[in-house]
Amino acid sequence: MVLSISEVMIIMFMPLMPQQVRKNGNLKQVIGLLPAPTVVNGVVYVGSNDFNLYALDASAGTQKWKFKTGDWVTSSPMVGNGIVYVGSYDNNFYALDAATGTQKWKFEAKDTFYSSPVLVNGVVYVGNFDSYLYALDAVTGIQKWKFLTHNSIYSSPCVLTKSGKVYYSSISGDQP
Repeated sequence: MVLSISEVMIIMFMPLMPQQVRKNGNLKQVIGLLPAPTVVNGVVYVGSNDFNLYALDASAGTQKWKFKTGDWVTSSPMVGNGIVYVGSYDNNFYALDAATGTQKWKFEAKDTFYSSPVLVNGVVYVGNFDSYLYALDAVTGIQKWKFLTHNSIYSSPCVLTKSGKVYYSSISGDQP
């Protein structure tokens, strides 16, 4: 699948393909995508296996900013209250200013964040490959709690706001 936005080209392909192509002196970003992009208020937020999270103007196709993580960006970004939340293969979960890409905080786990986050009532819920489901304060990144699931989590959690129940699925589907 190819989505072309002006001078920015996003191509879905397997990792380890070429990362950038220069054409007529203009840099075109060619990004190996692992997670799905997120579009909020006319900005496309997309992570890449070149270790960057990109913010692209959806209309003009121009890069607004990029943020370098320590490894592949492995979760789809989630945007709420002016903050972009995203996980990386570097075992860190990042909170970035949505307008500037400036890091607000980061939370380190013992393994990769493949799970895409969910934001509910000031809490970010996200699963990790270390078999924990984490609840983090959305503003500070401080861990509120973690729950051992006994198997790695790829999928996004689901939070029922009325009851406060959090549902998840792990690789095996087993529940403790």
